[in-house]
Amino acid sequence: MELFEVDKDSESKKCGGCNWHVDHVYLLAENQEQADMAFKESGEEDDDPRGLCGDCMAKMLMEEKYDVTAKPKAAERTATA
Repeated sequence: MELFEVDKDSESKKCGGCNWHVDHVYLLAENQEQADMAFKESGEEDDDPRGLCGDCMAKMLMEEKYDVTAKPKAAERTATA
């Protein structure tokens, strides 16, 4: 899984964890398309889709004991190969 920013075009974003209005929200998914779909589906009941702000995402990763590893982006891998 990777971390993706969702709802990039909306001016008003609300975190699904702390309910604060934030500049960026994120979801974990296999790819951007899956993250965008999960974001849209999260709002089906109340028409208010939500991701997590950076603070809530970090807290969730720590609480759930995710193993986080960094890897170069695809363009960087190609340029160094």
